[in-house]
Amino acid sequence: AYCNYYNKTLPRSYQWQRVAQGPNGDRIFPWGNDWDLNAVPTPDTGFSMREPPDVGTHPLGASAEGVHDLVATIWQLTDQFCDDHTCRVIIRGGSYYRPNSAEWYLPSTYRNDEQQTLLLFSDALDRSGAIGFRCVVNSVPLAA
Repeated sequence: AYCNYYNKTLPRSYQWQRVAQGPNGDRIFPWGNDWDLNAVPTPDTGFSMREPPDVGTHPLGASAEGVHDLVATIWQLTDQFCDDHTCRVIIRGGSYYRPNSAEWYLPSTYRNDEQQTLLLFSDALDRSGAIGFRCVVNSVPLAA
C-alpha cells in the first residue's frame, strides 16, 4: 500500500538480485566478491535489537549502481505468494541483528545468491524490526 501510494512497487526478487549482483551478474556481494567488514553494520548479538543505522552509513557496501544497504542491514521484502491456506514472502539481504539468545532466529544470508522465505501468519504476528522494504520505480513498464 505504501509503495503503491507513491506509484512504486516492492522489488521482485529477480530485480533485487539484478541490482545486487551488478550489470554483469557476477558479484557475490553488492560491492564485489570479497567480504568487507567495513561495508556493513557491526552485527548486533544482544537480547534486544539496536536501532538500524541511517541509510548510506556504509558507502563501501553500495552496489555497482549506487544502491545502498542491500545486505546486512534489514531483511527486505520482495515477492509474496499466497494460496488458499498460507502466504509467504521472499526476503533478501539479511539483517545485522543476530541474537545469540535464540537458536530459532532466522539466520542471515548476506550473499546475493541466497534468500529466505518467511511464512506469514497474521498481521498481528508478522512484525519484526529486522524486516523492512524498499520501493522501486520500473524504468520500463512491466507487461500486464
